[in-house]
Amino acid sequence: MRRLIGLLTCALLAITAISAGRAAYPATPSPVATPFDCPVIQPSGKQPPEIANLGGMDGLGNDALWVSLVMWSERPGIVEVPNDDHLLPDGTVQDLKWAWYRYERGVLTIEGRRLDKHAQPLRAWIPEGYGDTGFQVSGITFPADGCWEITGHLGDSNSVTIVVQVIYPNGFIPLGTPEAESSPTP
Repeated sequence: MRRLIGLLTCALLAITAISAGRAAYPATPSPVATPFDCPVIQPSGKQPPEIANLGGMDGLGNDALWVSLVMWSERPGIVEVPNDDHLLPDGTVQDLKWAWYRYERGVLTIEGRRLDKHAQPLRAWIPEGYGDTGFQVSGITFPADGCWEITGHLGDSNSVTIVVQVIYPNGFIPLGTPEAESSPTP
């Protein structure tokens, strides 16, 4: 019996020593445990002539296609969702308008995916009536907030890809999330 108590005491002392050593030298956090850092795209400084006349709509583009990065925030690459009819109770961010400029002829199409978590792809609508080149507006619906990659295609060979962070208004919690279900209803 004394031998068993001695072994248990030694085991407890060893565990205590290991724990103290870990506290003095904490383990390096796993990359999985760190929050996702959205690599938002910054403006290029290039502005199409029609857009430059509107002022303050810096964006990103190439010789074929350009898109504004400051339509929804003063911080480029950040989409601060207003607490209005653009935001549905389930967290869907609907019909945010985006400014595009087509230097070349072609049909604009838009696709996108969330980078930090699984989500349905974004939906885009592109109204007619803007001509073959020049300014073009679109609407984008994000199924949720988060880090989104958006690619605008002009025909088959030209495209521009941006990454933006879509942020809900302060304090907004979509219906159906554990936080919303546990909060009391008025």
